[in-house]
Amino acid sequence: MNVVKDMSTFLGQEKFQQFLETPFGVFNDLPPIKVHCKLLRHLLLTMTNNDRDDMFIIKINGTELRFGIKEFAVVTGLKCGLISDFVSDPSIPNRLIKKYFGKMNNVPKLDFLNKSKEIKH
Repeated sequence: MNVVKDMSTFLGQEKFQQFLETPFGVFNDLPPIKVHCKLLRHLLLTMTNNDRDDMFIIKINGTELRFGIKEFAVVTGLKCGLISDFVSDPSIPNRLIKKYFGKMNNVPKLDFLNKSKEIKH
């Protein structure tokens, strides 16, 4: 199993290059290992005590972190599912926007990208 090669083939060169520029791009530099997919899934389910297929849940320092398809889409920039699945309820305050953009309701994509670059450094 060569996940990087499979992703490159599946996504195409341009999208794969975009993927490498996300925080997940560091995984491309890891040395290859041979592991059976079912074993990896079993280990993840055991370690996280999670029986959900649509979410990765792990506890770190007593805090439960949930990483689902929406978070994956935000981090990678890949299109995952229907756009309507990612529309948030405007009546519920967005903690990320409040933390990084104050009272702005709509954040232009360029401002979001600039802020993410600023946070990295």
